[in-house]
Amino acid sequence: MSERSRKQIIERIRQATGRRISSYPEAEVKDSRDRRLEHASEAELVEVFCARQEELGGRVFIEGTPETLLEALAERVRQLATGPVWVEKGLEIGGRPVLAALRQRGILSLHEAGTPPQGLSWKECLAEASVGITGADWLLAQTGSVVLVHTSDRPRSLSLLPSVHLVVAPVRILVPDLDAVIPRLGERFGTGGFPAVTVITGSSRTADIEKILVRGVHGPQILEVFLLV
Repeated sequence: MSERSRKQIIERIRQATGRRISSYPEAEVKDSRDRRLEHASEAELVEVFCARQEELGGRVFIEGTPETLLEALAERVRQLATGPVWVEKGLEIGGRPVLAALRQRGILSLHEAGTPPQGLSWKECLAEASVGITGADWLLAQTGSVVLVHTSDRPRSLSLLPSVHLVVAPVRILVPDLDAVIPRLGERFGTGGFPAVTVITGSSRTADIEKILVRGVHGPQILEVFLLV
């Protein structure tokens, strides 16, 4: 419907009902971005990201070498895993393959999220997963969010179905906010074959009409980030 037709219909309704149709001022749109982050140092972005994660009930493990990060990751998997552990296919940190590193550290029931077995869907494969380990494409300091671009090696369900989601990432992908990501997505993918993108801000939270907050109903109960600086 054209704008002209819409106005004609509204005018006929006004005349038929004898009602006066009031015009309302447009709502003011406020910029919620923290402009200070645009010029923040790497250390300042890390500090803000960690603070936001803490507010969301998450944790950030900051490590200076791939070895110490992988050791911290393995220890956390030992503490949290109650069933199969799935790792994003080809996931590396600092040039170290994460799957192999966890195996070397004695983590059992490990699976790599490549192609699902014939006849099975990712939903069926990951239904019993207790921990999903992924990388990230960007981390957003302002909101403490994790941005994932999904591929065949990183199915969406890997960050959704397990009760625990652990993210392994280098500090270089930490950016101020979502506005810094949008143009980079355009540069990477152009106009064709644009993938699914998920922005994860904290663990899954759901509240009913009585405002009782429950974690893990529509996603992981726990989200933690292992950051290599």
